[in-house]
Amino acid sequence: MARNAPGAALFLQAGVRAMMHGWAKRGLVAGAVGAVFFAVGAADAAAQGGDSGWRARWTVGLGSTFDHNPLRLSSGQRNDLLDGGDRYESLSQPYDVANRLRLGLDLRGRGLAGRRLELESDVRLDMYTFNRRLSSVAVALAATQRLSKRDVLRLGFEVTPSEFRRNYPTASSTGEVEYVAGVATTVEGELSYQRRVLRGKRGAPDLDVTMGVMAGRRTFDDLPWRDRTEIGGELEADLDVGRFGLELTAAGARALDGYSGDEPILTEVGLVMAPLDRSYDEIRLAAETTLKMSKRSRLVAEYDLRERRYTASLSEDPYYGDRRDRRHSLGGGLRLDVGRAELTVGAEHQFQTAYRPGRGDTGDEADYQRFRAFLGLKYRR
Repeated sequence: MARNAPGAALFLQAGVRAMMHGWAKRGLVAGAVGAVFFAVGAADAAAQGGDSGWRARWTVGLGSTFDHNPLRLSSGQRNDLLDGGDRYESLSQPYDVANRLRLGLDLRGRGLAGRRLELESDVRLDMYTFNRRLSSVAVALAATQRLSKRDVLRLGFEVTPSEFRRNYPTASSTGEVEYVAGVATTVEGELSYQRRVLRGKRGAPDLDVTMGVMAGRRTFDDLPWRDRTEIGGELEADLDVGRFGLELTAAGARALDGYSGDEPILTEVGLVMAPLDRSYDEIRLAAETTLKMSKRSRLVAEYDLRERRYTASLSEDPYYGDRRDRRHSLGGGLRLDVGRAELTVGAEHQFQTAYRPGRGDTGDEADYQRFRAFLGLKYRR
């Protein structure tokens, strides 16, 4: 039990620090999950002394990311943030440095028909340096069941409670424009099936194909018209040939706006209330290539395209009708294996263009560019 205690203690301490910074809900989550990690790890340590067949593996990760535009603001909005104002209350800089602390616990044992079952739990704590309001905690749980030598079934969930998104315009009790913090809780789930189509032996290609279905729900504390439900599916092919690897992903999703009342929106004449339809269809295409430079080092390059098309026409919704957003992401990095540790360094550039024939200020993302550089260290035991 003693060897598992330090990792859990890190998150218990992180929970206390989080509460000291004023985000109590997220601190409680980190502390509670840390306690669960401690209890599970202790039980597993005792079990390893017997014949249960279960084994535990801890993962501790530390990372730091310089984010040129964490709020995904346009150039004009970045200047507005520096000028201050209610719209950017609690935010001090258009850029930031995010520091991540991660603790994971994997339990491996026998599941259905005596085949390997893996239970995974993961807690991530992101702490921002300048805009502390952006700090968040995420908790993920997953179960992976091997059905045969070629087939794997996986079920996973992730919860991000009380995450600050941005400030949104609304009406005060006197009818004046005021900005309310958009704090949301996001719950996501995924069920996937993986099939090994080709088994690489003696330099032959190795190909895995994965199909999955996903669902998620984002709920805002004080802005019910911002709530949304998302459902979708994904197809992924992972090919390895010698030193080269290629991963291709195609995904589609629909976001559903279930709010039927009027919503506040800023127009040229001021704040008005109107029914809006935020539903959209999303398509995502991604490719990642890897090159093994040696047994311990890999180069990675990736590209990601995301397009959103809002389902309402301009005649049905004069604000969100016929809107389209397209985002490109291009990145790369280097991964080094050093014993049980993995060091990752890299960068990513994003830019989004938006076609919005509608009128009014919805408070959403517009055209923006975003650059991120990251350094991470992960240790397994």
